[in-house]
Amino acid sequence: MNPKQIHKISKHVARYRKKAKLSQQDVADKVGLSQHHIGLLENGQRQWTLETFIKVTSAIGIDLTTFFLAFEQEDEDLNQLIQNIEHSSQKEVFIKAFNEILKASEENKKAN
Repeated sequence: MNPKQIHKISKHVARYRKKAKLSQQDVADKVGLSQHHIGLLENGQRQWTLETFIKVTSAIGIDLTTFFLAFEQEDEDLNQLIQNIEHSSQKEVFIKAFNEILKASEENKKAN
């Protein structure tokens, strides 16, 4: 993996951690690493192993599909919306509401 990709993934992990209102120490305690090690990973100064990456994203509470979806989307507003929904205690309510809005929009297009 090239250094740019590592840096991008690392910063993305840090954003999700902060969004979850967890400190580096909180994550370190959950995964059995030091806070210093988590800091090095988040700053791109240490390579991620797959095992560590999975442990850290699990500790943060982020689904891997959602994590990597942001790399496919260049729209920052959409990425922020996805992150907000992912961390919401009413995630299912928001998903249902958005799906209903999309369905109604499609039905409206067909009617016109």
